[in-house]
Amino acid sequence: NKSAAAAQKVKDVTEMSRLNGVISTEEKNINEQYTLIGKKFYEANLAEPGEYVNFFNNIKESLDKIEDARKQIAALKKTVTCPGCGNEVDKSSAFCNKCGYNMAQVIAAANPAAAPTVHTCPQCNAEVDADAKFCNACGAKLS
Repeated sequence: NKSAAAAQKVKDVTEMSRLNGVISTEEKNINEQYTLIGKKFYEANLAEPGEYVNFFNNIKESLDKIEDARKQIAALKKTVTCPGCGNEVDKSSAFCNKCGYNMAQVIAAANPAAAPTVHTCPQCNAEVDADAKFCNACGAKLS
């Protein structure tokens, strides 16, 4: 019967598709495990790479290029990284908006010529305008 044969062919194609999906998923899992093994090996043997020195040097070179590119992106975005939490913070911010870290020294180190003078309320530590008479956050009188 032709319809039964056609139905069987559809079932077979569907099953092959499912099995190819299983294969693809498991191959991806294996490659992720290989990557994790390689990273652990790299970290464990960083001090003495032995015969893998060329591979380690290539990784170090790539890590340096990545760090340099990240710094260039941050400069273009006018941001710095908060040492307290790793958050990306605008260079004009006095404090990290995620953890509250005082960013004055970080910003000064990133751009010494343009480091903002940070004025803070002595009562609550909120950033205030240089000519403010009262704190917007807590209402304290500023001297």
